[in-house]
Amino acid sequence: MDTCKVIEVVETSLTRRGKGEEEDPVRIITQYWSKDGTLLAEVDCAEKDVLQFKMTRLLDNLRSHVEQWSKVKNKEVVDVANNIVDVIDTCKDTVQSEDFFDLKTWRR
Repeated sequence: MDTCKVIEVVETSLTRRGKGEEEDPVRIITQYWSKDGTLLAEVDCAEKDVLQFKMTRLLDNLRSHVEQWSKVKNKEVVDVANNIVDVIDTCKDTVQSEDFFDLKTWRR
């Protein structure tokens, strides 16, 4: 960090963002503005929840497609499909965990 200084900001809270759906819930948005009206930062409390929902849905869809492979009569394809399903389930557990967005989790 080269410099650090304390400045005055205006904090606002809005509750009108979101469609009220599972994928896009109505939520509180906190914004920070300079005294001259410039938006400095925005905090969307549901961004990680929406991302987790979308990733979980994507993994569920992928899992259902891979499960279709396991219905063929080729043992090698079935074995690969089962291994992929195991990986998908592990990914889904990770996405749904509380520490998914903790950067320390990804530094291991």
